[in-house]
Amino acid sequence: MNDRVRPRHIELEELAQLVEGTLEPGRAAAVRRHVAACPSCLAAYEEAVRDRATWLGAPDQFALPSEFQRAHAQVLGRVDDERATKVVRPILVSPIRTRTRWVWPAAAAAAAGLAAILWLGISPMSRQSERLALPPAIRAAAEQASSGGLVLPGGEAGANTTPAAFRSGEGPDVGPEISSAIARYEHDGDSAALHTACIGLVVNGHRSNARDYIEEGLKRDSKDVVLQMIAADLAYRESKLDEAAQRLRTALDLRPHDPVATLDLGIVLAETGDTAEAKRLLQSVAKNHRGTSLGDRAVREISALPNQGS
Repeated sequence: MNDRVRPRHIELEELAQLVEGTLEPGRAAAVRRHVAACPSCLAAYEEAVRDRATWLGAPDQFALPSEFQRAHAQVLGRVDDERATKVVRPILVSPIRTRTRWVWPAAAAAAAGLAAILWLGISPMSRQSERLALPPAIRAAAEQASSGGLVLPGGEAGANTTPAAFRSGEGPDVGPEISSAIARYEHDGDSAALHTACIGLVVNGHRSNARDYIEEGLKRDSKDVVLQMIAADLAYRESKLDEAAQRLRTALDLRPHDPVATLDLGIVLAETGDTAEAKRLLQSVAKNHRGTSLGDRAVREISALPNQGS
């Protein structure tokens, strides 16, 4: 008999605890490794994350029944029902999904409620993210993705390199780094982790998931310039040039003269036929960032504009 047994899928309760950030650190690392390599568990994990995101946007939809709150308060030795109502956090089950896989048994719901007592809340999105601290693998993937099309935040160094060819049409797999960033963001709301996750999802071809996280982040902080630029890149990849241009103009309103947003807007406008405005933007990057990858890329884009001799 073969003693090597295929690892079982992660239990839903453990995935819930991973999303909450309440799983024991050693076990959490093992679960993340499994999730990164298991499409089924990754899908379940992503669904849990989306459910939690839905709760963050509309917590009233998830309120626990009053009888559960009273029972929960009694378990904790509390007698003040009103206080318990304010403290107990809802379980992460989306009310709009009739066939969701994320339906927990009563024990899991109780565990989630107990863990919620220790939950400290979510920190606000950072509005100043001019320098991204990306993991090396995601930075390398962002640089490769930025060699053609728009330049991603964090991928500036690859702006003027030769585009890499991938058989699938997407960049290298950075699944483990994405999972780690998502877990960190879901645990403490760290904006840097959200930026890392969104960039990783975009370069790895998970556009729908990237859009979900971008929209959630922008609901919490509409002035997050990095998310606006990532959203522009995503729109550009989907040939939504008008949306890409609008996102980049918003980014420049929030952070005037940002070189990545300026360069990207020039590239988009060149494709929409607004050559004069595109040239003005590209020339500003070429002049102000001469000798850098962004400046060299701007020069390259200018040379590709029509009627350069006029």
